[in-house]
Amino acid sequence: MSIRVLLVDDQILYREALRTLLSLHSEVDVIGEAANGEEALRLAAMLHPDVVLMDLHMPVMDGATATRQLLYQQPTCRVIMLSTFDDEDSRTRGREAGVAAYLLKDTSLDDLVETIRRAAATT
Repeated sequence: MSIRVLLVDDQILYREALRTLLSLHSEVDVIGEAANGEEALRLAAMLHPDVVLMDLHMPVMDGATATRQLLYQQPTCRVIMLSTFDDEDSRTRGREAGVAAYLLKDTSLDDLVETIRRAAATT
């Protein structure tokens, strides 16, 4: 059974690259993409992902706000925050929002997939 993943990032090239890389792993199924937190909430309500890969800093609605709302609406969903920001404030915002993991965008694909697996196993 595959892990249903929703990608949320305001950078389209990053989303496309991530989708392509994740498609190399048969256990991961990217079911949708969103450019901001508001769009992510709409898609998650329709698609019911197992795991959401969420950027922290986005226009319209940031990742921390979207994560809080998403986890309230779908408590079995897991959110992995992907960010370029490696400061304590950003990590704290992610933890306080309820993310299952906080990873930097320069993490390896293997580490990302393993984190997705672990997050999905806790649903």
